[in-house]
Amino acid sequence: MKTLPILLTIFTLLFLPFTQINLNAKNSIHEDIFTLDSHIDTPIRLSLPGFDINKKYNPLVHRSSIDFPRLKEGGLDAGFWAIFSPQNELVDHKYKLSLKNAKKRLHQIKNMIAKNNNKFVLAKSFSEIEKYRNEKKHIIILSMENAYPLGEDLDLLDFFYDQGVRMLGFVHVENNQFADSSTSKNGEYWGGLSDLGRKLVVKCNELGIIIDGSHASDKAVLEMMTLSKSPIILSHSGAKTVFNHPRNVNDKILLKIANNGGVISLNAYPQYLREINFSPEKKKERGNFIKKFFKAEDEDNPIPFEIFSQTLKNIDAKYPSINASFQDYMDHFDYILDMIGPEFLGIGADWDGGGGVDGMIDVSDIPKITNYLIKKGVSNVELDKIWSGNILRVMRDVEQNSIK
Repeated sequence: MKTLPILLTIFTLLFLPFTQINLNAKNSIHEDIFTLDSHIDTPIRLSLPGFDINKKYNPLVHRSSIDFPRLKEGGLDAGFWAIFSPQNELVDHKYKLSLKNAKKRLHQIKNMIAKNNNKFVLAKSFSEIEKYRNEKKHIIILSMENAYPLGEDLDLLDFFYDQGVRMLGFVHVENNQFADSSTSKNGEYWGGLSDLGRKLVVKCNELGIIIDGSHASDKAVLEMMTLSKSPIILSHSGAKTVFNHPRNVNDKILLKIANNGGVISLNAYPQYLREINFSPEKKKERGNFIKKFFKAEDEDNPIPFEIFSQTLKNIDAKYPSINASFQDYMDHFDYILDMIGPEFLGIGADWDGGGGVDGMIDVSDIPKITNYLIKKGVSNVELDKIWSGNILRVMRDVEQNSIK
């Protein structure tokens, strides 16, 4: 009767270490890869009194996906940190207010880097990223989400380029002066890009700024690719065939991105991955708070981080809904890998901009992406392309095609 327990003990001793070795090998592969996320919204948190980038937060308590301890835990080596501007009226005094806020956000990012120069470093070129990639610091590349603060003065982009901005998202959730949005409540206005938007494509090419088509309408994205001399990227988007949401892109655009040498980076924003049953009441209450949040910043009286976190937590508790899962996220990976291959795929999880799913709630969980792709049969070379190589290839091409 003792034979079975003895056999089970032998089996455990033989195979448990083997399983552990395999798990460690997968984690080691993730650690060896140079990882880069193409869309990080954490700069929004830097304006909130009480937020500390060096403190490890619990995402179940605080509305925070990234801090330095979790960056190290997840092994994220680099990222495009976004200077985000919400959409407003297309009038001069609103442009000026937005420009002031964009400059303030730029200062907040640079101040964080200066105060923590043993942990963060700003890179302004492909060669600087290569220079810093073995220094064990998190490399920040600056991007802008929504070109709205530029108003109608494209020369303002020279200022942001000089400050280090190397990627520009033309539009956000509503149509602006440059392009139609994929999610505008009023539908398209320009039929793609405006005349000013077409000039902005040329300006980005000249400076060496990557054009980001995320949030733009399908017509605008196609026009960007037609006009641009360099590949474009979608810094945080998904596959419309997997989930038919306006923020996701269809097969025609996926194939054109690949043909043009561009990249689509996959977003972990739950509402873009699958159907999420948000009640109208929740949408209204959350939307009203977000408006209040940005109005407070306009008035130089930002909402404290604790109140920000607690308010959103209370709204979620009041109107519970099912979240998207890690598998929902990876379904978009599976489809796009099969459609266009690993050479045109990246990762832009939208951390601190709403990104995060059950099973991958914050940046500390990103090794799960690597482990999933390994199980799928993706090679180490392909993993390196997906995690950073593809985006860096586009960055290098954009620089080489510029006149700077």
